[in-house]
Amino acid sequence: MAVCKANMLFVILTSYTVLLNRCANTNELLMQTFSKVLSLDNEFRKSHASLDERMDKLEIKLENSLSALQTQLTEGLERIAQTQKNYEPKLGGITNNFQSTISNTVTQMMKSQYTAINTAMKQEKVALMSLKTEMKNHMKNIDDEFQNAQSSLDERLANQTNAMDYKLERHSKSYKSSSDSIKSDLRSLTSRVSSIENMLPVDGQWANWMGWTKCDTRCKTGQMYRLRECNNPAPLYGGASCPGEDLEIRAFADCSEIRQNLGSVPSGVYHITTWKTNQHAKVFCDMDTDQGGWTVFQHRVDGSVDFYRNFSSYENGFGSLQGEFWLGLKLMHEMTSRTTHDLRIDITRANDSTAYIVYADFSVGAGSNYTLHVGDALSERGLPVVPDRYQFNSYANGSAFSTFDHDNDHSWSNCAVDYHGAWWYRNCIYLANLNGLYYTPGTYVSNRTAMIFDSFESLKTSRMMFRPSV
Repeated sequence: MAVCKANMLFVILTSYTVLLNRCANTNELLMQTFSKVLSLDNEFRKSHASLDERMDKLEIKLENSLSALQTQLTEGLERIAQTQKNYEPKLGGITNNFQSTISNTVTQMMKSQYTAINTAMKQEKVALMSLKTEMKNHMKNIDDEFQNAQSSLDERLANQTNAMDYKLERHSKSYKSSSDSIKSDLRSLTSRVSSIENMLPVDGQWANWMGWTKCDTRCKTGQMYRLRECNNPAPLYGGASCPGEDLEIRAFADCSEIRQNLGSVPSGVYHITTWKTNQHAKVFCDMDTDQGGWTVFQHRVDGSVDFYRNFSSYENGFGSLQGEFWLGLKLMHEMTSRTTHDLRIDITRANDSTAYIVYADFSVGAGSNYTLHVGDALSERGLPVVPDRYQFNSYANGSAFSTFDHDNDHSWSNCAVDYHGAWWYRNCIYLANLNGLYYTPGTYVSNRTAMIFDSFESLKTSRMMFRPSV
């Protein structure tokens, strides 16, 4: 690199020196030409001044001659008039001859003066013509000198240009030779650097990922993580750390995936990441009932949370996952839209007897109706036989979700208002109203505003949950 910089500096300095010499020679030639032009201009100025001076003298001389002639004529005419006046009575008949004589004398004098003036003007004219010729010769000399200087300047510039081109061509060849030499040196240097690098201590590299592990302090409940170490080979002399991450976290889309990947885990609150929008959310997972993996979306145990709420609350969810809550229609829609799901409803009566029923093909449609889709019953226990028109799946399937401020039912009135609940109402003839008012368990509520499912008696607890179908 040092050789390359030196050669380039030499080329630049040489080119700059040649340009300076070229400019210096050109400047010298211009100064010589300018000196000659100044000399000719001085001669022209002197000649012009001489001409002006001679013209002024001639003008003064002519004015003086004319003034003198006029004066002489005036004086002569006055003397003639006076003489005529004095001698006219005495001369008698000779007066006319005398006047004729005087007139001839005056005429002769004027002719003489005219001849003298004419001769002087001819002489001055000759002098002017001579001066004009001299001026033309001066101008011609100036033009010739300028042409000669221009030709000399063009010739010298052409010679200097040719010399400059020749020098640049020689320097270009020299630079190319130096460039080839530099490239060769760089290749040699690169080879030496590679050789030295091979001799240096090797920095650490990542080992393979270790196995997935249940979440601890490194991640959230319901997730897994795995690690890798920078030890392949181990860094020498405290080498730099390996690039990239040493921790990878894996999240799951629902409680069923958590159960499948984490194995036997207790029921509780877990973190999920939805499959479509990658939304991070917390859900309550039932990991005990029927092999677990259920995502709970409704839970009521004591009436501590008011379920008579507006549509926005049911859309986004409310309550506490550790107690009574509603998960939220928006999240339920995304979680049940990936595949088919089973729906399980568990209830507890006032006497603590329990019952459940499982339906196939459960999903919740998109907002703002969040239409319910539910199929046939797969299994049940503890529920009485009721007419088809009162069964939940027959009654609610295909219905939109209604609240007191979002009426989507088919009735002339608002069923959610009439029965103080929020549900997939079709018409206001039903038994299921699990989001109704929480009465003392076992209370017979004839107006059906209570939390009921299969009779008019209010329930003690209810739980609704889903998981992917097997």
